[in-house]
Amino acid sequence: MQTRRLLLIAACTALLAGCAHTSAVVGQFSGSKDEFMGEASAAMWGEGTLHIQTQAGVTCEGTLVRPTSLVSGNGKMHCSDGRTGTFVFTKSNVYGGTGFGSMSDGERFRFNWGNDVRRANSQCEKSGSTVSCTQY
Repeated sequence: MQTRRLLLIAACTALLAGCAHTSAVVGQFSGSKDEFMGEASAAMWGEGTLHIQTQAGVTCEGTLVRPTSLVSGNGKMHCSDGRTGTFVFTKSNVYGGTGFGSMSDGERFRFNWGNDVRRANSQCEKSGSTVSCTQY
């Protein structure tokens, strides 16, 4: 009986883990105009992770959560330069969306994630941006 229960728990865990999805993230800080890129991984609902790096070499890691909604969420991050930040994001289609946030020093940022990164890339090619166009 105990073995069956453990197998059932393991199967459910594997199924839920299979729902995780990793998406590209590209964005820009408003004040410094420093661009960043990276990735976010998350399940359909619940918690996920964020990893980005700026052109200036600052790395940021954080967590994100979609509390009860499949279309929006929020998150927090901490960066190698000592700043922290919070953000919100919205799903705009099946595979991606947009978001914005602010850092502990007041600097704001915006980003695209998932399929919307492709749209951002076509825009950055027109504007001459380099970070989001080179990697994704």
